[in-house]
Amino acid sequence: MEKTLHFRSSRILSFGLLHWTGFFMPDILRITKDRLIIKRRAWLGLKSWEEEIRFDRIASLRVKKGFITGQIAIETNGGGLQELFLSNLWKWQANKTARALRAKL
Repeated sequence: MEKTLHFRSSRILSFGLLHWTGFFMPDILRITKDRLIIKRRAWLGLKSWEEEIRFDRIASLRVKKGFITGQIAIETNGGGLQELFLSNLWKWQANKTARALRAKL
C-alpha cells in the first residue's frame, strides 16, 4: 500500500496584507495513489476550495522558479479544468514536489 504524500505552501511566503489566511492555513497538495488533490482555504477556513484530478488527466507539469521561491502549474488535458497552481513554495520545496509528481506520471 502506497502512502499519501503531503506538500504545504510556505507560511512565511504567503503572509501578506491581502493573503493573511495563508499564514494560518496554507495551501495543501496531496498526492494519493491515483489522484492529485489541492486544497485552498480563505477567510480563516470559512471558505475552502478543493480541486482533485486523476493522474491520467494531467497533460503537463511546469515549475516556475524565482530567486528563492517557486510555483507549480499543472495543466490538464481535455480542457475540463483551468490550470492548477500551487504557489508560495520555497524553491527546494517546488523541486521536491515536481519530482514526486513526475514519478507518478
